[in-house]
Amino acid sequence: MEQWTTIRYMRAQGKSIREIAAEVGVHRKTVRRALESESRPKYKAREPRRNKELEKLRPEIERMLFQQKLIGTRILEELGGRYHGSAATLYRYLNSLRQEHDSERSRAIERFVTEPGQQAQFDWSPYSVRIGGVPVQTNVFDLILAYNRKRHFTVRLDHHATLGV
Repeated sequence: MEQWTTIRYMRAQGKSIREIAAEVGVHRKTVRRALESESRPKYKAREPRRNKELEKLRPEIERMLFQQKLIGTRILEELGGRYHGSAATLYRYLNSLRQEHDSERSRAIERFVTEPGQQAQFDWSPYSVRIGGVPVQTNVFDLILAYNRKRHFTVRLDHHATLGV
């Protein structure tokens, strides 16, 4: 972006394409392209290329990664002579598999919404808390409405507790 602006500014100052290329440190074709382009350049990430050697081993790698829960160094060791690439390439491949696996799992979780008053989720948990230095058993009740996700908490103290307050 900065180069594009600089090139266009220098051309407006009357400098030649050759002078601009030398000063900015780019090829003359780059200068011409910047001058011909009316819109600012946009960064476009390259699509990562898939490693054909690792793709052939994918079922086995996925089994070791997700079922056997092996780490990258152990997977590399288990592949032995069947994989001839670098460890870094394998680790990048494992990370892409993990991301793919996580995104598939997150797509499987769908938010459940109902009409008002149709459904709610209810849960309770026992806790032991100190009130006035005395341990007291409590239960926390939690109600979540499916319609708007509003929560309501109620805390119930054990009726046998003597607090001395």
